Parts: sequence; C-alpha cells; structure tokens
Amino acid sequence: MFMGNIHLSHDVSRLGFIKVFVFLTHPTTRMGSGVLLDRYYARVSKHRDSDQWMADKVGRGIGKMRPSQDTISKNHLNLTVDLDFLRRDLNTWGKYGFALASLFLKGTGNPVFYEEAELEKELSKRGLVATLERGEQLVFSTSLISKDPDGIFPLLLLLSRERPSDTRTVVEQYFDEVAQWYSRKSQVEPDGRKQIGCLEGEHQFAKKARDLRQETEFKQTVRETHVHCTEQVAPRLEYLYDLGYVSREGRSYLLTDFGESLKKWALSLFEKNIKRGEKPLIAKVLDEELSLLSELSVLYGSGLAQSNLDDFRSGFSAVSSYFANAGSAILSYENTFLCLAAIAANEGRRLSLATYEQGLEGLAEKKFVSYSNLVAERRYIKLLRRSSFP
Repeated sequence: MFMGNIHLSHDVSRLGFIKVFVFLTHPTTRMGSGVLLDRYYARVSKHRDSDQWMADKVGRGIGKMRPSQDTISKNHLNLTVDLDFLRRDLNTWGKYGFALASLFLKGTGNPVFYEEAELEKELSKRGLVATLERGEQLVFSTSLISKDPDGIFPLLLLLSRERPSDTRTVVEQYFDEVAQWYSRKSQVEPDGRKQIGCLEGEHQFAKKARDLRQETEFKQTVRETHVHCTEQVAPRLEYLYDLGYVSREGRSYLLTDFGESLKKWALSLFEKNIKRGEKPLIAKVLDEELSLLSELSVLYGSGLAQSNLDDFRSGFSAVSSYFANAGSAILSYENTFLCLAAIAANEGRRLSLATYEQGLEGLAEKKFVSYSNLVAERRYIKLLRRSSFP
C-alpha cells in the first residue's frame, strides 16, 4: 500500500505556491536550488500582493529574509519536492510537475509559460494561489494522497459535515487518530515489511499522543509535542481547504459535501467485500496507482458531462505532443490518464478510465500507439506515429 507522512511546518499552508516553482522550471533542464529560490522569491515578491494572489493572509509563500536565507521559501521548495512536482536537487519536473504543466498547454504542445510574456500573464492572474481549478485540484489531490496518505486521511476522518472543528480540538485528537489509522492498515497490509512499518507508525504516534496528553494534563510551559502536532495539523487543514474538501471560518473547519464524499470513500476502504477471501478495498486502492486515479477522477468528475472518444482523441493528441516535445517517446500509462482527466475536468468534462482504455485500444488498432496495461508500475504507452489522431 502507499505509505507516507510528509513532515511539515506551519509556514507551508498553500498548495498554490507549488505552481510557481513549476512555472519557473523545465521538464529536463537542471537548475540549482539557489538560483531557483532566488527566482521564486523575486516573482512572489513582485506579484503576490499587487496581483492579489491571496484571498487572505494564511500562508505567504516567502518570509522577510534575503532569498538565500529565507527558510519559508526553502520549506515550500521542500514541499514541492516531497509531493513529486520537482526532483530533489535537479529541480526538473517530477510526475506531478508534468501533470500540472499539462493544464497550461497551447497549440504547439508546449506549456504557455515557456515564453516570458505568457509567464508574466500567468503570474499576474488574480487568485493564482487562493483558487485552484478543478483539474489542478485533481492533480494536487492525487499527489497528496499518494505521498501523504498517513497524514491526510486521519485528519479527514476527524472532521465532520455537521459540526465545525476548531484547530485546537483537532490538534488534541490528531496523533491518536494517526495511530488508529496505522493500526487499521497493519491488519490489511499484505506486504510484511510494510506491515512492520505500520506497526511502528502505530507505536510512534500512540507515544506522541500520550506525550501530548501529559503536556496538557500537567500544564507544562514547554509544550514541544503540542507545537509539533500543530505544525502537522494546521497546513494539512489548509490543503483540504484548497482542494475544496472543507470550508473555513476563522480557525474552525467543516467538511463540504465534496469532503464528506471523500471521507465516506476513505472509510469504505476498510470494509471487507462480501465475497469470501477478498481483501478490504484499501489493499487494492492504496496499493495500485491506477485504482486510486480512477477513484479520484470519478470524485472530481462528479456533476460533469462525460467525455466521449472524440474528446479523448483531441486531448491525447495534445498530451502526447507535449510529452514528445519533452523527449518522451514512451509515456506513463497512469500519468497520461491523470493529465487527460485533469484537462477534461478544467474543461467541464469527466474522463472515465473505461473511456481512456477504449480510446487507447482504438489508437492501437490503427497503429498510432502500442501499449501495455497488464503489470502495475510497468504500464506504458509507446508512440508509433506522431500526428493528430483520427
């Protein structure tokens, strides 16, 4: 199963700043972290306030130090890397950097922000950080659940649709919920090594929960565990807000209908199927990227019109040109689906996995592509002819 619990700090509260790092980098051209941080700091300083990127002052993207010494900028770069939008030290695009950039394609098959004038237009958009489009939310949600499932799901399970939860209450309960999450996972994890990791996670967070209660009970003046827990909870609450899963009023959070749907889905992952011998759904969904993508594409496509095969072929033509321009003749089966589903969501349509598979089968029959979708983590699409697809 997917495992991960990224380490956060209170100053990385907006996912939208990750877009800036992707805009300033390239799929294959390396850039030193110092150079990238200087450029990032300069652009945020120039545009954030004057172009009204933010709806409020929660999460500012940069601090007041010089770029080379600014810890907040570095923390945002670390988050960008941890969520696989950039590759560590190289600062070329990771899996989700490619997916995010695909939402900004123009006719040539390249992202519009390759050109300086177009980059300035993107950076000058009001609400750049405060508002994520539905396709962007799909990309960020896929990244967050893939890389931080053991941090984000326990938080989601603590929240309610009927009763607002304030940050303080969530902090008091969070470590206990994480411990319980690891306990549930350990009971269904088929990989022995990962099962041990789940048991260790349960023990680690149960101890943190006890330490937190002790600090509160004895009213300790130095509350290191409380500070640590707050730094893990507060940013994740804001990520759920960015992604449309919660509404926020002051320091209180309430699940939206969208968030309630995700919570019910998360709870259903542990329910055993009626058929004898089948694993709980979590052992499938959190063990297999394509299953996760399929579930999230349905969630983010709710209420949207279904994409047809013509829509698929048009989108695939653009995305395959995009990857080919980046030097890829062999495409990731899963990431291509994510790109197409996110583009469709931005255009007000829902691309199902079934339509995607049917569309690829048609292209393969006409010798435009070959592909394999049989073995997890080895699925691929090979471009045989680079052209528009009929």
